[in-house]
Amino acid sequence: MGRTVPTSGNRGALASSDFLRASLAFLLVLVVLLLLAQLSFWLGRGERLFLVDSSRLESFDLPVWAPPFWKEEAQKALRGGSVFPVSDSQGLAEVEARIAALPFVEKVSPASRRFPRSIGAKVEMRRPVALVRTEGKLYAVDAHAVLLPGKPAEPGGGFAFPLPTLTSQRGVFPQLPSRLGEAWNDPSVREGVAAALELDPILDLRPGFRIVEIDLTNLGGLRNRLESEIALRTDRDVRILWGRSALSQPYGELAPEAKIANLVRVLEEYPGLKGVVELDLRFDRPAVRLAGK
Repeated sequence: MGRTVPTSGNRGALASSDFLRASLAFLLVLVVLLLLAQLSFWLGRGERLFLVDSSRLESFDLPVWAPPFWKEEAQKALRGGSVFPVSDSQGLAEVEARIAALPFVEKVSPASRRFPRSIGAKVEMRRPVALVRTEGKLYAVDAHAVLLPGKPAEPGGGFAFPLPTLTSQRGVFPQLPSRLGEAWNDPSVREGVAAALELDPILDLRPGFRIVEIDLTNLGGLRNRLESEIALRTDRDVRILWGRSALSQPYGELAPEAKIANLVRVLEEYPGLKGVVELDLRFDRPAVRLAGK
């Protein structure tokens, strides 16, 4: 077989092709090097560019019933917080701890970074269920009798929505917590809070019906063992005999659901309890006393 002998034209074409491949390879390596250099530059600067400022809370879910000063308290707690790199999980843990320490916060979801310099966190608030009147001031408590931030010297304790007020015989409830966020351990306060929670269903179903006071002056039969230990007062000055809450599990006491059912029946007959002076819900059949009778 014969061999093909490259001519001068073929040799020139081959040299040109080799040069082109070498040039393309060089350009490819150069592009890769430039990209790596750029990536290294941005990674090196990342901790300076992408920082999280713990004093900026981007998302703070505030329920409609929460007073504005609660959000102000949260922002105050975060003010002066550290600035940390986006990769620093310890910084987020610090933010979560600061929020969780607020007395009106019950639960904090894990905080998350929001590009470029802020934080997002979902916060569950402690909902006030009652006001405790003691020494002429009103203190808000939640379902666990935890003392909440408020404005005790102002009407309504500084809250825009109505809350039932717990009252005692001498106008004083003992064991006022030493600081916000602590539970009020007085049994009478816990009994009043339990009664307020038992009334929640009827207050939701009948928005025009409002309990303004939970009278605990006869708790434990202090005044008279034959009378109802807890009495409610409505905004129309109707007295409702409630008995005891289920918290103390009194023997023979009607269940809260049965009391509510009795109240609903009476409200259907007497809307807003118009004309009613006193209502006894402690027994299977509610007793209604009307004005002038």
